[in-house]
Amino acid sequence: MRFTVTIQLNQSEIPKDRSRVFLSLIKFWLEKENLELFHKLYGSKATIRKDFTYSLFLGDCKFKREIIEIPDKQAFLNLSSYDLGLGIHIYNALLKGKGHIYSYKDLSMCIRDIQLQKEKLISTDVAFFQTMSPCVVR
Repeated sequence: MRFTVTIQLNQSEIPKDRSRVFLSLIKFWLEKENLELFHKLYGSKATIRKDFTYSLFLGDCKFKREIIEIPDKQAFLNLSSYDLGLGIHIYNALLKGKGHIYSYKDLSMCIRDIQLQKEKLISTDVAFFQTMSPCVVR
């Protein structure tokens, strides 16, 4: 399951540690929607592998020393999970947050849109993928 979340920002600068900012958004709405799943994923002190991944597209941004400047104040969060159940829970959690403001320190974010992405069925032994940035395979 893949979907894209459009997020409107209240300012054109975000901290360089962008992963922490947007993961906190996911965790906030997941905790509101499904407390049991939230505790399963994030409740223990031990780090467990999550069955989802995400990437962030910031458009025409400029990386500076301590901040990232985003002129159009918009970010696109692409989420993906092979576990359909988990994907649906995360999708529903973020859908619940649509139109509501979430604050992280002095940054306010509002989910404007969520769109499911089509997935292509791989039916052969060989597949070609196009990425927008380097890829890490574990």
